[in-house]
Amino acid sequence: MSTLPLGKIAEKRMIFDRLFKEQDYFYYQAAAKANLSEAAFWILFGICDQDKAWTQSDLCREFYYSKQTVNSAVKRLEKMGFIRLEADKGNGNRKILVLTENGEAYCQAEIVPLIEAEQDAFASFTEEEVEVLLSLMQRQLEALKNRIYETGGKEGYAD
Repeated sequence: MSTLPLGKIAEKRMIFDRLFKEQDYFYYQAAAKANLSEAAFWILFGICDQDKAWTQSDLCREFYYSKQTVNSAVKRLEKMGFIRLEADKGNGNRKILVLTENGEAYCQAEIVPLIEAEQDAFASFTEEEVEVLLSLMQRQLEALKNRIYETGGKEGYAD
């Protein structure tokens, strides 16, 4: 299947894992610097980054957090005065997360600079390079999930 010898595969996999963990640690530090849990950080990141109405279910799906984790983070963000829950005008049973004035100011100071840094990092690539990066990451993830599921490891892993 691969043209790389097994020893080389292990070496490259370790480099990939280290880079993935280094990037994850970078965001962990950003959340800590902003005095937020990782879940609260990503919730604000999502709200600030995408101009759309977010529900708690959306956040669970988008960021692969449990309902309990999202609910706890949302309650904490409400208590901090950064967000409020409002009934969705299109569906009264559905609650959407809305930034408060304090939340807007906080996002401008703490979250938007990171969003802009991500955009600048992607802008350093050509469009083709970005497509290759995303395609290869998706392919690696699909291969990993398929291999785990083939060996009966599906339990405990999200689809």
